[in-house]
Order: sequence, then C-alpha cells, then structure tokens
Amino acid sequence: MNIDPTKNRQIKQTNTQTILNSELIVRTFEHLGIRSAFGIPGGPLTPLYNSLCASKVISTTLCQHEGGAAYMALGRSVCRKNDNDIGLCFSTAGPGATNLMTGVAAAFEERVPIFVLTANPSTKHKGKGANQDSFETGINIVSMFSHITCKSVMLEQGHNIVGIINGLFKTAKKQKKPAHLNIPMDISYGTNVIDQDDLQTENSFVKEENSTPLNEELAVALQQFIASQRPLIFAGHGIKTSKYQIHLKDVAEFISLPVMVTCHAKGIFPEDHPLYAGVFGFACSAKSKLFLEAYKPDAILFLGTRLGEVATSGWSPLLDLPALKIHVDTDDGVFNKNYKVTYGIKTDIINVFMELLNVTSQKSHGTNISILNLLDTKFNLMKNDEVDDDLSGPLSPKTVIKLLDFHLPDDVVLFSEIGSSMAWIINQLKIREGQDFYVMLGLGSMGSGLCGAIGAKTAMPKRPVLCLMGDAATLMHGTEMFSAVNSGIPVKVFVLNDGGHGIVHHGSLMLGFDKVKARYTRRANLRAFADSLGVSAYSVSTAHEFINLPFDKIIYSDVPELVELIINPEIVAPILDRAKIIGLAEKL
Repeated sequence: MNIDPTKNRQIKQTNTQTILNSELIVRTFEHLGIRSAFGIPGGPLTPLYNSLCASKVISTTLCQHEGGAAYMALGRSVCRKNDNDIGLCFSTAGPGATNLMTGVAAAFEERVPIFVLTANPSTKHKGKGANQDSFETGINIVSMFSHITCKSVMLEQGHNIVGIINGLFKTAKKQKKPAHLNIPMDISYGTNVIDQDDLQTENSFVKEENSTPLNEELAVALQQFIASQRPLIFAGHGIKTSKYQIHLKDVAEFISLPVMVTCHAKGIFPEDHPLYAGVFGFACSAKSKLFLEAYKPDAILFLGTRLGEVATSGWSPLLDLPALKIHVDTDDGVFNKNYKVTYGIKTDIINVFMELLNVTSQKSHGTNISILNLLDTKFNLMKNDEVDDDLSGPLSPKTVIKLLDFHLPDDVVLFSEIGSSMAWIINQLKIREGQDFYVMLGLGSMGSGLCGAIGAKTAMPKRPVLCLMGDAATLMHGTEMFSAVNSGIPVKVFVLNDGGHGIVHHGSLMLGFDKVKARYTRRANLRAFADSLGVSAYSVSTAHEFINLPFDKIIYSDVPELVELIINPEIVAPILDRAKIIGLAEKL
C-alpha cells in the first residue's frame, strides 16, 4: 500500500493552529470548567485581558478594586454547582497584585480554591527598573503569594502552558486553597502551535482524585462513638466547603444524633430540625451552652473544624468534658492543638459518614428517645425573642433580624459582612432547610460579604442572593455595587447604619478603652451613595417603615437593590464573650 507523506502532512496541518499564549491560557481555563472571572485590567495584563473579554464561555466582571475581585472569586467558588467551576480573579502588576492579596488570603483561610492570575512586565525588562516590576528584582509577587496559596509560580516560558495550569488547578482543588500564576507580558503575547483536537473535550485536563481510603482506626473509633450514651456531632465549616451538608443531615437522621455547628458553619444543618443542638462559638446564643451543660455528652465527634478561638467560644472547657473525643480532618496538623482527643484521624469527612452508616446498620439504632425528649424540652423552654421595638421608635438590629427572618425566601443565599451584622445573624437568625448562609470568618475581612454575594449570584442566577452588612463595610467596598450594576448582577444589600464601626466602639468600651475613635462625626447617606452608583435604594429608620417595604420587589427584581437601615447606635451586639476572650478585662 502506497502512502502519500504530503497528504499526511496536510491532514496534520489542518488540525494545528498558531494562537497567542494569552488565548491558549483562556481556552485552557474554559476547558477546565471555569466560567467567571473578576478583576481590573492594566498595562502588562492587556493581552490576557483581551483574550478573557473575547471568550464566549467565561464571563468577565470588571471590578472597582482587586481585593473585591478576589472576594467575588471566593463567593463564586463557595456557591459553584460544578466542582470545576472555581472562581478566577486577575490583576495587573504592582499594586494591582498587592491589592488582590487580602481577598486571596481570605480564600486561603476559608479553605476554598480560587485561581489567581497576575501580570508582570516583559522578562527582557527584568532588573532594569521597569514600571511596577513584580519580579524578584522588584516586589517579588510570586514570593508574596506563596504564603497565601497552595502554589505560586511564574510562567517563565511559553512551553507547557496547559500542563502548568492543569497542575495548579488540580492542586488548588485537592488542597482547597488558592493557586497563583504570574504571567509576564511578553509570555502572554507570545505564540504557540496547538493541536485543536486537544481543546475539544471539556475538563479533559482534569482527573478527579480518589478520596482517602477507609482505615481500621476510624471504624473502631466510630463503633465506640455509636455505643456511647450521649453522642454529639460538632460540625464545622469544612463540611460546608466540601458540600457535605446533605450527608450530615442524612446520617444524623438515620442514627438520631444531635448536631451542634460552629458559628462559621451556621446553615449546614437546618435550625428548625428537631436534631439541631444550636450554633456554638462567636456571638452564639446562650441556648447552645445551656444545651451542652444539660445534655452532658459523653462522646463528641469533631468534623470539619480546626477548633480555633472563634469556633469554640475561646476554647470553651465544655467541649473538653466528654471522655471520648474524635477529631477527623484531612490535615493531621490540627489534632490535639486545643483539646486532647482520643482519636485524631486523617481522612475525608465523607468516609466518616459512610462508616457511620456501616457501623450503625450492624446494630439496632432506633430513635434515641431520651435525646429527642431533651431537645424538645430545650426548644420548648427557649423560644426566640419577639420583636422588641415600638414600631415608630428607633430601629434595633434585633428587630431587623426578626423581620428579615419572616421575609427571607425559602431558597435564599444569605451572606453576612464582618462586623455587627454577623453577630446579630449568628445569634438571632434561623437558617431553615433550603436556605444557605455564608460568613467569611476565617480571615474576617470586611468586604468579603458583599463581594462574595456578588460572586455567588453569578453561580446561582436563579436564587435570590442577599447580603447584610454594616455602614463601615459599605464605605470600604460598597463601590462594588457599581460592578454589579455594570455587569447586571442583581444582588440585594441590607445595610445596618449605626454611624461607624459599632462592634469596635462597643467592644472597646467593654475593655475599658473609652478614647477609641470608631464612630464617624456624621452618618453617611448610603441611600444617596447607592443612587450615585445606579442602585435602586431605600432608607428606613423605624420598624413600621421596615415592615412597609416592598420586599417582593426588592428581593426578586432583576437589578441590584440596597436598603439602608438607620439603627439605634446604642444597642450592643452580642459580643460580650468575645471581649472576655481578648483578655485585658477580668471584670467582664
């Protein structure tokens, strides 16, 4: 058989294409499954930004601050439906990259994967005093990001672009942390010859990692846990970021196990469920501590929590009392740091749920009547407070929460900013089944709530997404509402306006520091601020005015909306325990 080599070359040539590296980078992101990018362009980023804007698969949101862009990528990742659809944020060199860092650090502390792109001047200008030099001859942005990412690398050549991005992407997903790629301008403007067949199948570059195999120690530990008289699951934020909420609920119901959640994990278990034992940690209600004292668990299973200060109400001794303590995490470095545990087991949480079902199915599990009776008694005795305002008097934050609780849709995605808003939500609001709640307590950075909500709305366009925040956070990152307007992202914002940093003001007074300046000389007019950004806005100062708001319009309209709530600045958020933890004031 005769083979015409010329014909073969022609066939091969029709399957190859020369493209810019910037386009290859964007195509790689498309095929990995990324669908949203957030950031601000500039100088060295221009070739890559041009390719991002040309993409018909990835939507690009032009932001007002790079930190806000990183928070948006975080919100996108937290609420993504497709596991590969992690948030992407980008910036130019120099201050663009350094501005990203707080948002990237927030994702690092939340244990959420995002992909971070930064630019650099051309490699031929390295060490020559190029403007915004971010190489090792300048501010060394790759080194800076190495401390807040799973991996931070520079694309030094135009070779193996797909492989490098694929490796960073897989590492970010596996470790649940951000990954950073720095790209000099001349590299992004270079070219590559690619085989088009390699870019046809979506997610072709990603192979899912198998979960950690089961181990005998886990089985033994869980057998003892199930055999105990008063077991308790203490569930943390790791269950939320792993999207294991439904598994937690199924296992708890199958075995009739009470579940207590950390403040960071609020919302992972329905708070109207009979097995819900309360939220513990920062700003938690006294009900949770009273439950622990009354229930006296003899076995506790810590899942998805590092048991830090915020999650444990300052390392409460109540969590140290059970004789049997089991701590499960994928990071064995968290074991025995704050509580000496009987078993510290490194494995994926899903293996715990599987083994619990396996262990229980071999025994008579039935409903633990004593547990349910105790929980029923707890909830009957501790009813939620009623609205405590005169309808025409100054509006209190507690009333805001009670009225929001009534109006929030059953499928709402609620974000809280850092500050008094999160304390009131944690303490007062019930997150029901079907609702989702997020607060970025890992780093605790202002701006993460609003920007996270904007990013989340891009991932959940059919669900109402709302953020409750304070006026100080609004003045810090509120310009991102203009990003929402510009990109047609109908996020809803409710602002508690008390004229400054209320939680700092009251906390300082609790600690005896009465000279701290945390209040503004006048309240900002946030309705006017929203109007200037093109955001539909309302302002209310009494419960009566709040009740008469057109909630359906606000929540379901297809444009961003803001409600300014002028609240009584003298009402103290539930932060007394936090003040005690800080120390300095034994009198508290």
